[in-house]
Amino acid sequence: MAFAVFISHSTKDLDIVYDFASHLKLSGMTAHVSEWYGQPGKSLPQKVAHLIESSDCMLALLTIDGARSKWVNQEIGYAHGKSRLIVPIVEEGVKVTGFLEGLEYIPFRKREPSEAISKVVEYLRGLATQKEQAAILAGIIILLFGLLALAAMASGKGK
Repeated sequence: MAFAVFISHSTKDLDIVYDFASHLKLSGMTAHVSEWYGQPGKSLPQKVAHLIESSDCMLALLTIDGARSKWVNQEIGYAHGKSRLIVPIVEEGVKVTGFLEGLEYIPFRKREPSEAISKVVEYLRGLATQKEQAAILAGIIILLFGLLALAAMASGKGK
């Protein structure tokens, strides 16, 4: 399963969100952007909660508009409560507050997003690799326990 990233953002920043999302997809990751999952008549908070819960981490795009957004702040709190890794991407001049205060973040220039996008993709690619390696290791351990169980069963039948 691909490494999934929820992108928390202001709707005023959709052009930047699409830049981040397309680079994540090119790197083999899944980008969850709430606007891409239209479900008329369904609860928006439930949809967003599901997307956060089904993601490995959250990118919090804190542009001037994003930092002011009630939705972005709610999503950050929800992700924090669900123990999701939150990677803040902070526009120059934006003050980081709340659950994100004191966290390392990736600085961002709205007119020149390429450097921040590269740093985000590189960092998340490393996390995705760690997740894959952990899954492989878990599979090997399960296989070994299965083989040990089979060997124990086989030796018990011979007695």
